Amino acid sequence: MLVSKPKIEPGEKLSAVTRSNFKLCMEFAILLSGGFGGRAGQTAGLLGSKDVLDLKDGESIIVLRVRELLESGFGRVVLVARKGRAVRRYQEIFKEIDPEYLSYLEDSGSMYKVSLAKCLREIQGYPVDIVEQDPELPYGNFSPLYTLYQKGMFEPGYSYLVAYADDDVLGENPSAQLVQEYKNGSADIMMMAQEVSKEEVSKFGTFDFGDHEAEYSHTAKGNRFLQGRVKRLAEKASAEHAPSHIASLGRMILPYDIFNYALRAGYQPNGPKSAKDPGFREFNTVDAINAMADDGYSVLALGVAGRWLTTGDVPSLNFARFVYAIQEPDQKERFVQYLMQAPDLRGYVAETLAHSIPSRQ
Repeated sequence: MLVSKPKIEPGEKLSAVTRSNFKLCMEFAILLSGGFGGRAGQTAGLLGSKDVLDLKDGESIIVLRVRELLESGFGRVVLVARKGRAVRRYQEIFKEIDPEYLSYLEDSGSMYKVSLAKCLREIQGYPVDIVEQDPELPYGNFSPLYTLYQKGMFEPGYSYLVAYADDDVLGENPSAQLVQEYKNGSADIMMMAQEVSKEEVSKFGTFDFGDHEAEYSHTAKGNRFLQGRVKRLAEKASAEHAPSHIASLGRMILPYDIFNYALRAGYQPNGPKSAKDPGFREFNTVDAINAMADDGYSVLALGVAGRWLTTGDVPSLNFARFVYAIQEPDQKERFVQYLMQAPDLRGYVAETLAHSIPSRQ
């Protein structure tokens, strides 16, 4: 699907197109992992990315996200990462695992290690293209996408699923849910969403529904979710200024036109690259989406059928690990017994969960 990149000028006048003109590309999905992992602790930073940390059953966050996208029907995953350690780690995970390590596992005689080797060999077969983010582009979460645009990976008339790697969902596959709803023709742009607490709202992009009310309903499994027409988005607004407590989850479907509107919204690929440079302006995908919404494109927030577990910082990652650990009956029993023998820790856990769980229901 490599095509010649058309010339787009900043400020170029564009007009909204109809939903019927967009076809969802199922050839590949895009997975973005461009952060430094600074909030996720020392190990994440030293490894080059927090997304290589283990989350569930000994599997890393990045592997779980790749599998989610492949199970959603996409032919392959295009993974964009920063130059350096992050790219090297992903090459090791998906392309070049140490054969000596695999031999050690397979010859160990341990059922667990043999099973681990089998899983690692399976991961090596995943269709993952690893792309290095252009280091000359300014800091911002649109730069990984623009890197692919420069390489001619997008085609006019198509829409693309874009996912971030630093979270997980306990429940139904969120990418598959998004794909299914998008194919129903509900909107030009679709974004997964979930309600968060007032204490957490400033960490995320939040939705302004304008005169429309977000509609709530329940899935067959009893999970609460929403669906709402979006007027605008606010990026990491304070609790006092956030338009709602409905946060943008790291899955979205964006049409090719996003690149036209990115330039209209002020993105400067050759502009200042960091906050130290005069005139620097961090560009977020939200700015381009807002420009599209202002021009008549329809944006839909679709509530995830499950519980959203963020993993961007140490407390959130530990909470997610805890949630998965207690899904197993034996782990739950062991955990309860341990807490019963440690009153101080039991009180701390109870207080922490009292603040954490309501925001993830």
